[in-house]
Amino acid sequence: MKIKVLITIITSIVALSACEKERPKERSLGAVPLPDSAVFVTTIDTKGINIFVLNASNGELNTKYNYPSTPNTTWCYPAAGNGLLYSLEDHQIRAIDPKTGTELWTDAVDNATVPILHEDTFFGFTGSQLYAMDAIKASAKPLWTYAMAGGPADLRYANGILYVCKDKHIVALDAKTGAEKWGLSNGPYALGALNSGIIISGLMTIDATSGNELGTVTPPLIPFKSDEDVSYPTLDYATMELSFVSTRHYGPSHYGRGYLSAVQKSSGAEKWRRTYGEGIGSYDTTNVVNQIWHNQLLITKTVITGAGKYGYTLAENHWMADMNTGALTLNLNDGGKGITEVGFILNNTLYLQKRSTPTLNGLPSPSPGDYTNASFLYAIDLLTGKVKWDASKILEGYDGFVHNCVFAGGKGYGALIQ
Repeated sequence: MKIKVLITIITSIVALSACEKERPKERSLGAVPLPDSAVFVTTIDTKGINIFVLNASNGELNTKYNYPSTPNTTWCYPAAGNGLLYSLEDHQIRAIDPKTGTELWTDAVDNATVPILHEDTFFGFTGSQLYAMDAIKASAKPLWTYAMAGGPADLRYANGILYVCKDKHIVALDAKTGAEKWGLSNGPYALGALNSGIIISGLMTIDATSGNELGTVTPPLIPFKSDEDVSYPTLDYATMELSFVSTRHYGPSHYGRGYLSAVQKSSGAEKWRRTYGEGIGSYDTTNVVNQIWHNQLLITKTVITGAGKYGYTLAENHWMADMNTGALTLNLNDGGKGITEVGFILNNTLYLQKRSTPTLNGLPSPSPGDYTNASFLYAIDLLTGKVKWDASKILEGYDGFVHNCVFAGGKGYGALIQ
């Protein structure tokens, strides 16, 4: 999935039993009182890892923590929980006191993909095995491991099960013991609808608890504009009652016309349909359902804009629609620029991090234009669609990827906290 959730990079092999622990000396960072609700934003450069601490209510910079990175560190992601702030890196997990920035302990582990956090446990993949690790304290060894070669892997947690998608395979493990519950090998598989108890494979839906096939959706029959048109249906999202199908028609006389339909699982009937797209200067290329929030679909609309000097630019907007009628309920004012890297909802706020890279013939272009390789960070009110704050200026001049999470009341919230 993508809100696009969105999301990123990432092969190495490690012997987890040899995890090294370090307890560094405390460093005085000139601590500033932590806001009641804070947003932690990570960046990495030649000087090390930077963690910006923002006030979640207004987006203002509160303080900044800095740490030296291990050799060959290429990425870092923030997570929070258990009263701790974590920096998840490709060669270690770093635990930090969120109030002072003091580094408390590290677990040395070569991560082939970004670990996820559920309550007091990390789940990760080294390139040779999956692991579960204590997130409360430095660990001499993992809680359990599960052999799995190759990588990278997509990890998700839901209802006591760790789901791992890799290549065309999926395996469901008991999150407490690492014991395999079931596995499938006819993918690829998508975990974007996991919160609804659904796994998607092509046009087929699978029960996330048992791994049993629930059925295959038949795309609605939508008349072509010409006899030479071709159709590309995709299953974006599903619940136990409805399947949400995007259909794209391409033909020689037009760039493409798109449709978003809700199909009833019980009858196969199309419940509603929205039409979008078609144009030359600026037109929708995709409308993808990312998740459901309060019976509304959160939809990412990708738009190609302007064939200028440096080529086309991809941009994303977000809108919301009633899942039962398809009626547009809200357009989110998210700047109309950049592609979503990270997005998650907390209470009535969408925290959205986007990145803009102009393209030339579909490839990244090193143009000197505005927003080249820029990062944008917004908080958007989902009741009004308006931007509550925009912290993009804090990231000006930074050319790499940034990631964020929210910390409030001793608990963490973010795409990697499940």
